[in-house]
Amino acid sequence: MDRNSKYSTEEKLSILNELSHS
Repeated sequence: MDRNSKYSTEEKLSILNELSHS
């Protein structure tokens, strides 16, 4: 589960970063 949690957080940041950069 730890892995899933980590991935979720990273993915969320990635999406926010992409939107911010857009």
